[in-house]
Amino acid sequence: MLFQQTADDLSATHEKVRHTTNSRLMSAIRERDRELASKLVANADVNSQNSLGYTPLMLAVDNQDDCICRLLCEEKYINVNQKSLLGGSTALLNACARGHSGIVKILLLCQSIDVNIQNNLGWTGKFLNDNLHSMN
Repeated sequence: MLFQQTADDLSATHEKVRHTTNSRLMSAIRERDRELASKLVANADVNSQNSLGYTPLMLAVDNQDDCICRLLCEEKYINVNQKSLLGGSTALLNACARGHSGIVKILLLCQSIDVNIQNNLGWTGKFLNDNLHSMN
């Protein structure tokens, strides 16, 4: 019984540390602190999501931070196709919708990128890019 309690305590502590690291990574990206973000990436879950389902990569896209986007895309277990809870958007869909062509190019270099993925409205990155930016 004591061993099980110790294992549970250890697991809970590990989860708290991981959650704190993930939160710090999100904050560093949001605050455009590239140096801190670079240090935290190694020990964080790069696919963690905030309350809206945004990942560190999605936050980097929103900040137009190509360096952090590149750093995250190089991570072995990054899920570049992960959808947000709000609208089912991905990092690529967000970059296309905002016209961040440099970041779109970085994301397209990721081997696992799915260019045909759709948000909850059925829109793809190509649709967003072609239709939103042809109106300007």
